[in-house]
Amino acid sequence: MRLAEARLLPRGLLLIPVSGGSGSGELQRALLLARSAQRRWPGLPIAIAAAASALPATAEPGIDQLALPGSPTRSSTEVMAAIRSRRPAVVIFDSTARPAQLRAARAVGAKVVYLSSRPSARARGFRFGALAQISEHWSVELSLDASLPGRFQRWLLRWYQGVRWRPLGTLHEVPDPERLPPELRNFVDTHPVFALFCPGGGGARIEGRPAGDAFAEAARALHAPAVVIRGDWAPNRIEHADGVLRSGPLANAALMALLQRAELAVVGAGSLLLQAVSLEVPCVAVALAKDQSPRLQSLAAHGAVLECAPKTEAVITAARQLSGDGSKRQALRTRSQTLGLRNGLEEALTALEELVSRPLVT
Repeated sequence: MRLAEARLLPRGLLLIPVSGGSGSGELQRALLLARSAQRRWPGLPIAIAAAASALPATAEPGIDQLALPGSPTRSSTEVMAAIRSRRPAVVIFDSTARPAQLRAARAVGAKVVYLSSRPSARARGFRFGALAQISEHWSVELSLDASLPGRFQRWLLRWYQGVRWRPLGTLHEVPDPERLPPELRNFVDTHPVFALFCPGGGGARIEGRPAGDAFAEAARALHAPAVVIRGDWAPNRIEHADGVLRSGPLANAALMALLQRAELAVVGAGSLLLQAVSLEVPCVAVALAKDQSPRLQSLAAHGAVLECAPKTEAVITAARQLSGDGSKRQALRTRSQTLGLRNGLEEALTALEELVSRPLVT
């Protein structure tokens, strides 16, 4: 056991993601980081502190759940109590940067990681009350040149030299088909050429109805084998009809295995889109939240994805066109490969070990 592991194990890791619903990208990132750390350091105490309503989506053996009355941004008293009780070696805050919570982590000797995936969340980490408390700022925001976009933020880092900016590209687990439910694994083995439809989190809507309904309709209209993953379903729910298999949410390693095997994917333009591009999967993407549009437009401008309007007929049309155009699918794969968007998970785990070995800079 290395020195860093020996120091990390007794105190552990605490992840605090913004969490309002089971499908949030922040919550899913916390879970994949927790699982990956658990595999790297067996016996490591790990906990996720999130809104009680969101915690069922993080159920995983060996990972503690700390229920909050609401999202961490509105539960400072409970968050600080959890930090003082567990006294973790490292706290990872995803898109929440309340200065009092950051100070509480530093007060127990923890290293503080702030993780952001979009400009508004990045800005929170650069507020003066937060910046002085952060050890590292991890970014999974689309940045094709791996640079910090904000000029003023770059200037601030020259003054706060104890803070490391770490662009990670995207984060996902290694694809693992063994994590697929048996019925789903049998389906893709029986239909080696299939399309994957996944809007992402469970709260998005298209034309007034759940995005999962619109994506499922588009999958049926394709008249070809398809899998629909719905974040608004129970995790173990699976239905199969009309050549389309519909499933509740999957572990990230299982979802990545589906993506890797899919002939094409129709996805929301959140974290899943970056994961798909990193795996060089031809994609139709739909911006289902305001903050997703800049990411989608940038990737579409680089020819790496097909942008689609958030309308059911538009999704149907785009999916059919991409399904019937092998040369277009190959062009999207080639452009995705050229972008070189990488999976930063291994770097994140190495960074955790380095943080535990590094003296606390105040």
